[in-house]
Amino acid sequence: MYLSYESLLKLGLLSSDFPSTDHGASPCDRCHLGQHDESRRLPTANATRSLNDGCSIPSPQHGTACSCPQRQAPPPRPSELPFPSTPENNERMKAWLLNRYASSTFNTCPHRPLPCMEGPPVEIDVDPAATPKACHTPANIPLHWQQRVYEDLLRDEALGVIERVPSGEPVTWCHRMVITRKHDGSPRRTVDLSPLNKFC
Repeated sequence: MYLSYESLLKLGLLSSDFPSTDHGASPCDRCHLGQHDESRRLPTANATRSLNDGCSIPSPQHGTACSCPQRQAPPPRPSELPFPSTPENNERMKAWLLNRYASSTFNTCPHRPLPCMEGPPVEIDVDPAATPKACHTPANIPLHWQQRVYEDLLRDEALGVIERVPSGEPVTWCHRMVITRKHDGSPRRTVDLSPLNKFC
């Protein structure tokens, strides 16, 4: 039987500072001595992730708008700093940077649409005689990821990354969504575009 490093930490079989030693006491000894507190355990996957990153309203509904600024392009590079860059001004510099780039770089609100890129839309060259392939059955998603995937889809729709197909509108090309695991245990949404290989 194989156990992952994360599982060994959660079971208390390894210390959080493994492989270093801790005064010769094993992890199990520390558990019996009451020295294995919660702060030494590895947090569960996505424990620190918040769906409403930087926003006070998880999902604005019924016309309730959040107080986050609208997304804008980053301001131009300043010709000079507003005050000397000395260690004494670290806090002032931090506050100035956060305020200057609040609407661009540091705007993590999941409800404000991303700014559109200029230029012609991206095109996928497909043989005009190709037979459209559409997937109409739901994707297989592990139970413990279903809520997270659903929330991520709603977030990307609010950001303008994806669009919801209107009810009743026929779908001609629709490829399978495939959910894979990231290194931190969270789901990654991908698309199986392999059917296009036959027509490109």
